[in-house]
Amino acid sequence: MELLDYDFGCVRCLGIHGPAAIGKTTLAKALFDQLISNFDWYCFLQDVRGSSRRHGLVFLQKKLLFDILDETKSMIDIDDIDDERPTDDINDINDINDIDDGMMVIRKKLHGKKVLIVLDDVDHREQFEKLVGKINWLGTGSRVVITTRNKSILESGEKIILYELREINSNQALQLFINHAFKEESPRDDYYDRLSRDIVSTIGGLPLIIKVIGSFLRGKHETIWKDTLEKLRSIDNKDVHWMLKISFDALNFKQKQIFLDIACLSFHEEEINASYMWEDCNFFPQIEIEVLSSLSLIHIRENGGLWMHDMLKDLGRHIVHEENLDPGKRSRLWISEEAMDILKTREVLQ
Repeated sequence: MELLDYDFGCVRCLGIHGPAAIGKTTLAKALFDQLISNFDWYCFLQDVRGSSRRHGLVFLQKKLLFDILDETKSMIDIDDIDDERPTDDINDINDINDIDDGMMVIRKKLHGKKVLIVLDDVDHREQFEKLVGKINWLGTGSRVVITTRNKSILESGEKIILYELREINSNQALQLFINHAFKEESPRDDYYDRLSRDIVSTIGGLPLIIKVIGSFLRGKHETIWKDTLEKLRSIDNKDVHWMLKISFDALNFKQKQIFLDIACLSFHEEEINASYMWEDCNFFPQIEIEVLSSLSLIHIRENGGLWMHDMLKDLGRHIVHEENLDPGKRSRLWISEEAMDILKTREVLQ
């Protein structure tokens, strides 16, 4: 908040950088929630990296404009557009056909406006440049926050204030673990206190890992705690995927299938709850989804959509990838080109 310096009149741009699973999105959302009441125009554009790959930058340009110009001041999807927005705004945005068109409309619509924009998980400089344009296009008092794993994209061109997000310290890590493992301020006794400290010391200060392991151990017998600690100690170089897999391995069959579907089929990215599909499989999705949520493996959004952290998504896709060297014999496909190649091959064979 000090770096953003809300009382400072000029436009400011803050770049939050750090490794995956360290809490960049959580921090950016907290800043957004704290600042939002001071702005009439705002947008939190989540998962820029993934959305730009799936839909392209033109889609994101339209998403940003619709969110900022939305008269109801709520973050919505493009599919939810209604007639409450001024017709000129809707027409101008719908007329965007390429990235250059999008930049022209962004400049026209945002010029002079005091806006709050968060671009979450940016991985190329072009994404920032094509979504925000020039800083001097924005009105006095505007604030832009960017989160990224790649510090280098923040260091050229527009002046961006840098903030490195590092692992939380040992005391913070222990408290976070206790919050998820016990749902209270302290462990039940000295034995569990020692085990908690040993586990946190082993897994380090990445919040995602701490939350997942803590949630997994909540209510478990001490034997599970000790076995988990030994598993964690046996993992080389604190490999994040292997630490997260401890929780995945403990799921039942139906929970694993739902987890892998969410990870591989992008339900979380489109804010879709695919319960209708799992109901057809007799998976009792509402129960299993609640379990996955209680284990911090997914998050249920206010609108019922499902969200999964990138590291957990990568874990799920890695598990499916290891099923077979032949993509056509894996349980799920998520790369469209790969799926098309398989379909064409089978069509020829038939």
